Amino acid sequence: MVDMGTAEMVKFIIDIGITPVLLVVFVRYFIKQDEKRQQSVREEYDGAQKRIADIEKAAKDRENVMLAASQQREALLQSEAAKRENLIRREAEKREGILMTNLERITDTMGDISRSMQDIQANIGKIDERIDRLELGGRHDG
Repeated sequence: MVDMGTAEMVKFIIDIGITPVLLVVFVRYFIKQDEKRQQSVREEYDGAQKRIADIEKAAKDRENVMLAASQQREALLQSEAAKRENLIRREAEKREGILMTNLERITDTMGDISRSMQDIQANIGKIDERIDRLELGGRHDG
């Protein structure tokens, strides 16, 4: 049909009848319009798929950033906890050292008190002996 001349086409249209030719023209027109709509829908679908992929990628990137931040925060918390634990351990060791020093001083003081008490007892014993001698001496004289 395409390679026919215009006059031959008009003659062909008149021979077949105008209604079937118009029907074929309209059918071709609507098929082309449908193809255009399909192409448009396909392009919209592809665009939507790309936007979905972009959104998913952005969400994944955001999730990775949040996960990395969470891991950094966890590492920082562990580091700070270790520092606090070391500080508490050092303070406890200092206090233990002070307590041991105080205990040694108390023990030395108790030893000194014990020696003093023994000296006092010895002196009281000597005093008792002198008193006893004086009493005995006074009985012999009297």
